[in-house]
Amino acid sequence: MNNILKSIKNLPKKGQRNGVRILCLALGLAIGSILIAKVWFEQSYDKFWGDSDRIYRINEKVNMNGVWGEYGQTSGGVAPTLKRYSPIIETATRYTFGAYDDVIEKEDKTKVRCEKLGFADSCFFDVFDLKIISGDPHKVLAEKGYCMISESMAKKLGGSPLGTQISCPSIGGHLETVGGIYRDIPANSILANIDVIIALPNIGKYMYDGSEGLWSNDRYISFIKIAEGTDSDLLREDIDKMIKQNLPIEELKASGIELDFNIIPITDTYSGTENVKRMSWILSLLAFVLLLCAVMNYLLVVVSQVVSRSKEMAVHKCYGAGKMEIFKMVFAESLVHLIVSIILAFAIVMAMQSKITDLIGSDITALVSPESISILGGICLAILALTTIVPAILYFNIPVSSAFRNYKENKKLWKRSLLAVQIALAGFLICLVVLIGRQYSRLVNDDLGYNADNLAYISLSGTSFKSRGTAVKELRNLSGVVSTTTSTCLFFEGVSGDLVELPGDETQYHITNLYFASPNFFETMEIPIVQGTTFTSEYGDTTNCQVMVERKFVEMMKAAVGWDDNVIGKRFRCTSVIDGNPLYTIVGVFDNLQLNSLAEKDSRDPALIFNGGRHAFSNILIRYDTISKENIQKTQEVLDRLYPDRINEIKVYKNEIIDQYNESRRFRDSVFIGGLVTVLVALLGLIGYANDEVVRRRREIAIRKVNGAKVKRIYKMFVYDILKIALPSLIVGATAAALVGTEWLKQFSEKVSLGIPVFALCIIVLLAILIATITYRILKVARENPADNIKAE
Repeated sequence: MNNILKSIKNLPKKGQRNGVRILCLALGLAIGSILIAKVWFEQSYDKFWGDSDRIYRINEKVNMNGVWGEYGQTSGGVAPTLKRYSPIIETATRYTFGAYDDVIEKEDKTKVRCEKLGFADSCFFDVFDLKIISGDPHKVLAEKGYCMISESMAKKLGGSPLGTQISCPSIGGHLETVGGIYRDIPANSILANIDVIIALPNIGKYMYDGSEGLWSNDRYISFIKIAEGTDSDLLREDIDKMIKQNLPIEELKASGIELDFNIIPITDTYSGTENVKRMSWILSLLAFVLLLCAVMNYLLVVVSQVVSRSKEMAVHKCYGAGKMEIFKMVFAESLVHLIVSIILAFAIVMAMQSKITDLIGSDITALVSPESISILGGICLAILALTTIVPAILYFNIPVSSAFRNYKENKKLWKRSLLAVQIALAGFLICLVVLIGRQYSRLVNDDLGYNADNLAYISLSGTSFKSRGTAVKELRNLSGVVSTTTSTCLFFEGVSGDLVELPGDETQYHITNLYFASPNFFETMEIPIVQGTTFTSEYGDTTNCQVMVERKFVEMMKAAVGWDDNVIGKRFRCTSVIDGNPLYTIVGVFDNLQLNSLAEKDSRDPALIFNGGRHAFSNILIRYDTISKENIQKTQEVLDRLYPDRINEIKVYKNEIIDQYNESRRFRDSVFIGGLVTVLVALLGLIGYANDEVVRRRREIAIRKVNGAKVKRIYKMFVYDILKIALPSLIVGATAAALVGTEWLKQFSEKVSLGIPVFALCIIVLLAILIATITYRILKVARENPADNIKAE
């Protein structure tokens, strides 16, 4: 205890640079702990369920034209049908989405925000053992007109909403009675944020009821729970039997499709993906680098103080202090420094709480758990051990004679090695963040095949076609609005596969169906037309069945049936387009589009857009001369007047595209903050190293000046000494960044080059910063009177 009290009293003591040591440890612990907790959070997905080791998701495997793909959604009847075929399945359920980030309306027209709304059967809570606060889910989710809501949604609706009728206007506005409340699903789940679960028997009111189908309408997420002590491999035979007896195998093969199913543990559905595993190990490496750099700087300060503290340690030895007493002294000092660093780190985390929430994509409290705390506790113990053992060994070796004469041991190799490690780590992170930043810029600024700038949209699902026509006309007349149009799909959202067939030919060809758009859609979206024209029929005309096809479609049909380059006037049917499945005539060809995200390989089929006619559109798109608060406000006023009972949310198209890459942005920001902290710590270490070298070589400098050496020459001598350490270290760091960056880039279909010249520029800039940091101190001592320095010696 005496050693601890003494260490506390010594905190403000001059010459020991305790502030630098504590600050570096605090920065490393603050950022490193958040990254480590984030990695734990990512790897803990769906492991909290009571029987998580027995829960599996059913994946659909599709072979289209000889290429197999695996998807996380199936048709609605797959899970219950497989249960009938397999005796080892204890229970099965399925869930499908209905609305995201939408509005729920009470009977009194009160509106609240809903994160996710979906449909599930009565076995949902048999698979997922979530606490039920009220109601019987077996009854509620089996009965038409009923739903269950989350605890947080219940609070939004007034605390005790059982029996209350609610609706979601955007998907039909059908009233559902709240029959039960369940505990919120934790954030580290693929089912997180589901606020409303409507009984599956109600789905026919909202959309096509494919809840019992085994192929097509594959919009369901299917789960099974196997019996305890059974092997999931036994399901393979049951799956094959189900497929053989229930699927139209020959009919599907004639269409070029082969279906199969696979099961994966629910604990691997998120954490087991390649991208998440890759991100986790890179973030773990980043956290390790940060903590290592902080510890290296701490030890660098300790090594630098060996000479200045030699008399203190020698005096303790003269009074009988053995190795154990010295160890206790060092341990107490390290313990006090670590505790103060932890307190400071906590303060830093609290001060950065909003930014950290953004970085991790979840509330910071979601990262706090017994497991994450134990991991961080182990790291703190490792730091305590390292910052105790290394200094203790150095102090053990100080001779007793140091109490009576100067101790000349300078530990130069130790200091240079520790400094080299810090600089290499700083170079690694800075080069890595530059690479990640370039890739992120590529993602959000890539050519999309259309112009997303100055474009906004609003979803008006659930409103009448006539009212949307009125809205389009009124919005078009606003000042600042260049044009307006309507469409079924948004290009950054998920797309649907479909089939087309030529007249007199039963062969079917796979396409991507973007459904309907207005005649001026291509003009408003600024999509280049490479052949023909856009739709020629008037808005609302149902007699002219026209279609626009992507350039990829022309290339596909040229290879498949020998079409020539001119496809205008060609006709075909599409299996899912309504109005009696008419023949559609190609009137134009548009350039290839970028759909969904650049993070995914674009292996989709060619896209088609049909003339809308009278079909309902869910989206109004508005192109402005510029996106401004004033223009958005005028649009908002028109929509609020036309739709006073809705929450009309205007969204900027480009922002929605950018939001697809939030994980990449968070990763970029994490590495940037880590790199900034590491560079700061490295600079503090470099300043300390320079100060020690200046003091150690003060007499040498004086003698050189007496012998005629100029300030410039002395400056160059020190700079050259730093360059010998820094340049090789930065090259090593840049090489490591290239290796890690190459692995990270594997998740993107479109990627930037490593950019060796860019890495070289990073090294040059970092060298300039390092040299600039110590220039003042070097020039100051180089300009001192040599006589004063010699007297001081």
